[in-house]
Amino acid sequence: MANLIGSLRLVSTFDWSEFFESVSLVEQVLQRDPAAVYGHMDFASRDRYRQAVEELAEPTGDGQVRVALKSVERARQIAERTPGEREAHIGYYLIGAGRQQFERGIGWKPRVAVRFRRTFFRHATTVYLGAIGLSTTALVAAAIAYARANGSPWTALIVVALLTLVPASELAIQIVQRLIARLVPPRRLPRLDLVRVQDTARTMVIIPTILDSVERARELVEHVEVQALGNLDPHIHFAILSDFRDADAERLPHDDDVLAAAADAIRTLNAQHGDGGPDRFFLFHRTRQWNEHEGLWMGWERKRGKIEEFNRLLRGATDTSFVLTVGDPAILPQVRYCITLDSDTRLPRDAARQLIGIITHR
Repeated sequence: MANLIGSLRLVSTFDWSEFFESVSLVEQVLQRDPAAVYGHMDFASRDRYRQAVEELAEPTGDGQVRVALKSVERARQIAERTPGEREAHIGYYLIGAGRQQFERGIGWKPRVAVRFRRTFFRHATTVYLGAIGLSTTALVAAAIAYARANGSPWTALIVVALLTLVPASELAIQIVQRLIARLVPPRRLPRLDLVRVQDTARTMVIIPTILDSVERARELVEHVEVQALGNLDPHIHFAILSDFRDADAERLPHDDDVLAAAADAIRTLNAQHGDGGPDRFFLFHRTRQWNEHEGLWMGWERKRGKIEEFNRLLRGATDTSFVLTVGDPAILPQVRYCITLDSDTRLPRDAARQLIGIITHR
């Protein structure tokens, strides 16, 4: 009994995913990915590739190895001609746009359910809107039939149709969306397993917001600090994109105090968390502009405008309405990706690195 318990304890300490990959022949073949991407993905992404190989192969170990070898060979042929193309990565053939071409090449025929699902996605908009339209029509027709069965005149039937049209369409939308969510579950996107974000994937997490008081400004900066502490990386930066509230005048008496509080708080964060590299925290503030349609002084296009102008700023524009920048803007030309958060949204621990791993995956 003592030996049994000791063996169970030993087994519980094993990393079975690592053990599995060390003995898997398919894994060893897929590691030859000409694009050198497969080996840098996380376990769940690699497992999705292996499941794709299993699905395409005959139910034997040899069959799976042959499919894996063919995917590597297809990718290698592209890599020799045009290195760096998407087609040079095995994922293009196993789960990507080249899947159906690869299926024909190996003589694999999808089942009826698979063909139906692909047809649905190929005509997703038509199927979605058509299902809502048919469901709405059926519900309205049922109401009219009920009214007619109870002896209602044709004028009353028209009224019934008009009264039931909107609630029937709302009910139809809910039914169709529930069915789609049940029949078409979400799929996990493949991603790189980034231990550290590379300089070529430098990212700015931007938070468009409104500054309306000194207390609000300080709370917002504290919120940004918490998100940054959960996503520590020298190549992940955080920026507040701010406007003042809409007003009847271009400037209000307390504007300077609010902006000074936010700027001081950002400078304090950079001083506390500085590691000798570029600043991690930024503040980009815009002035109010007169909006003839609204009859107010406001930030141009509000939230959408802040994001659009910041993207232009990253691309070198000098005519944006940002009037105050806190933090060294020298890194802006190096920023490749942006992650946008609402001011009340939390960025879970290491979530930024995972999102960057998804977008940098080929």
